Amino acid sequence: MQEFFIDPDITKAKTIHTDFYTGDQNYLASKEKIFAPSWQFVGDVDKIAQPGSAFPFLLLENYLNEPLLLTKDKDGTVHCMSNVCTHRGNLLVYEPCRVSQLRCKYHGRQFALDGKFMSMPEFREVCDFPTADDDLSALPVFQWGKLLFTSLQEKFPAELFFGEMKERV
Repeated sequence: MQEFFIDPDITKAKTIHTDFYTGDQNYLASKEKIFAPSWQFVGDVDKIAQPGSAFPFLLLENYLNEPLLLTKDKDGTVHCMSNVCTHRGNLLVYEPCRVSQLRCKYHGRQFALDGKFMSMPEFREVCDFPTADDDLSALPVFQWGKLLFTSLQEKFPAELFFGEMKERV
């Protein structure tokens, strides 16, 4: 990222160089520093209307391209998590569907709709297995009316982004 100096004397103002908008360095840095820690719109509750609903998507397709999954468990709780199996990195859900659990088609690893590891064939007697690392990475969900948002890093509380908007609306 480029360093900036803002002169308190507005008469000395200058425009940002074109490279800021067109260069790869700032483009790539903005992914990590601006978009990953901020809250992004991921859909609405209609995409997971029924318990057992699973909705796969790419977060900020063609930019971050993070494979994520929205689910609604039997209690009606909405979850957002990685859509990548913790064993070999296979996608778990390829299209919207209704399921009772998530199952990897590669080695059969199973996860609950909240992303918690459930089982893996032929691994029942393995010591110190499973661990928390076997669960799917969970992401926070912020719901505003029917709209759903998540953050890859959750450095900032959702209220920081939405509080003033909610008050105004």
